[in-house]
Amino acid sequence: MSAEKRLNILFTNNTLDIRGGSEMVILDLAKEFRRRGHFPIAFSTKLGQIEKELKQACIPVVSNLDAIGNAPDIIHGQHHLEAMAAMAYFHDTPAVYVCHGWFPWVETPPVFSNIKKYVAVGELTREHISNSCAVKREDISIIPNFVDLEKFEVRKSINKVPVNAAIFGNGIGKNSTLVRSVAEACNLAGMKRLDLFGLRSGNPINNPQEVLPNYDIVFSVGRCAIEAMAVGSAVIICDESGVAEMVRPENMSAMFGRFGSSSLRKERLNADFLCREIRKYDAAGVRQVTDWIREKVDLRHAADRYESVYREAIGRASIETRNNVSGRDPRFVDVGKYIASLAATIKGIEAESHGLNRLVDELQGQRSPANRSTPPNRQLPAMVHRQHAQSGGDRHSGAEGKPGGATHIQ
Repeated sequence: MSAEKRLNILFTNNTLDIRGGSEMVILDLAKEFRRRGHFPIAFSTKLGQIEKELKQACIPVVSNLDAIGNAPDIIHGQHHLEAMAAMAYFHDTPAVYVCHGWFPWVETPPVFSNIKKYVAVGELTREHISNSCAVKREDISIIPNFVDLEKFEVRKSINKVPVNAAIFGNGIGKNSTLVRSVAEACNLAGMKRLDLFGLRSGNPINNPQEVLPNYDIVFSVGRCAIEAMAVGSAVIICDESGVAEMVRPENMSAMFGRFGSSSLRKERLNADFLCREIRKYDAAGVRQVTDWIREKVDLRHAADRYESVYREAIGRASIETRNNVSGRDPRFVDVGKYIASLAATIKGIEAESHGLNRLVDELQGQRSPANRSTPPNRQLPAMVHRQHAQSGGDRHSGAEGKPGGATHIQ
């Protein structure tokens, strides 16, 4: 390690239970910073699989801030509830807040005096921060999502014609419009196989670097899409909320930083559009996209950027402390404003939940007595067939086990 001080880095996240995008950011960064000689620690109020993997790497994990012995030098905040708890508890510690998307509500970036730097994963999330926190765009660092390229190796060969496809994402239900539309599109395009991977579909995975190279085309979004591109799969950016397009050499620069849900269009969520995107598959283009994305999303480069931002935030905090001659502490004002905003958010969620419950009651009341004992259809679309993967219980944005134990086109 260089002569620069080793940092005590406190990571926050709303859960360390599933292998989702923000959870994997903490896992990969914490392990990399441990390798560099820093002292990472993770805080969340919900623990699970990622907690276990962090502890296996000798990285402490806590659900109670009282358990932390030394105050951190920097807080890497993700998800505002845990981030605000950590910043209020360690009120003399500067923070960097990282926003991963516009949705869900836990991604809403907070305003707090301890936050000396904001980080966005792309242009759209930078806009979200800028217009939520009154921060100038040029003051917001962009550090794209990343993968550990030492784990995600490029597949040995890329097929000239696509044969196998996968839908890859934690939030995708097996009865969703997306699954039905993708299955129909794959049939129309003459593809032989479609596998469905994800937590919600019942096929979680902890080894995507081994599973993804088996697929010519992957339908996915966010970090999952980046992982698929990194191993040599063509990717069509999509989830249950809509579709963007296939990432190709012609659009890859424009799409970089826009692989998340905020770039999707609902009207494209149909078999005809998806089939047209499938037919844009070109092996040489896929290889070009893979080479391009691997130059931009390496974990080690991202860790360099984060470390630089941490030290900038620490430097800013030191200057502000020296220049604060008034003795006033704006943090208590920030906490009051945050609690007020949180109360409004919670009330809004409660209202939405109440409305959904009323809708469920109305729908149940409309069912005839003869049908009330018949459970709703929870089977996959007629054109697909699903088998359970050999799961060991670990969960990622996809599925556990070997390919072949998921959803197949008939």
